Amino acid sequence: MATSDILEDVLCVDYIRTKSGVESFLDDKLLIPSANRSGLNGYNNEMYDFTTSVNPEQASIMKYDGVKYLIRFDMEDRYTTETMIHLAKEMNKCIELKLPVFLEPLPGKNIKKGNFELDKTAEALIKIAGIASAMGKSSFYTWLKLPYTEGYELVAKSTTLPILMLGGSSKGDPVPILQDFARGMQAGSNIRGTLVGRNIIFPGDDDPLAVALAVNKIVHEQYTAKEAVEYLIEQRGKNINILNNI
Repeated sequence: MATSDILEDVLCVDYIRTKSGVESFLDDKLLIPSANRSGLNGYNNEMYDFTTSVNPEQASIMKYDGVKYLIRFDMEDRYTTETMIHLAKEMNKCIELKLPVFLEPLPGKNIKKGNFELDKTAEALIKIAGIASAMGKSSFYTWLKLPYTEGYELVAKSTTLPILMLGGSSKGDPVPILQDFARGMQAGSNIRGTLVGRNIIFPGDDDPLAVALAVNKIVHEQYTAKEAVEYLIEQRGKNINILNNI
């Protein structure tokens, strides 16, 4: 999952490699564009977060594997409703094109001229999951993207939709996010995995590939946080051909 520029860089690199006779590293991988980028952090109108990147039609042309949308809910900010209506229309286009929708609904408060303060409590996430699950003319293609928090078992029980855990802003250290993911994967059968951008692409001084592999072990092989960190250390700096093992 990334913005258009990063996804296209990946596609270009893969194209160059395959033209030289090297096997594609994108086989059996998913590419998810992040669509709405107008809600700039610290901006006065941060909650007015309309789509400014890939639209459903372009995602279909590019053969991407879905579209990721973000909506921040502040019940006292009028832009929440405007953004919600706009995104519901975009989701409907995805449904018509049979494109999976990865919807990231975040509850909180827009304070200090555009600084959104996330309310990452189970109670808030449960309420928002219920609202988000009903967006669009069908939920058949919708996945929810929610942050891990204490009481995640209750969040998982609040919806029948599949849930992917988000990474949020880059912490510069992959260990805390690995710990959250390991706990979250045990919270319910509809917790299907993770959809992470910055915490893998920009993991501080760590190796992005090694971080991705460690997350993969947590999701697909039920690694504990301790096992995942040990695996991360072991994989740091290894040859990129290890991608074939994902």
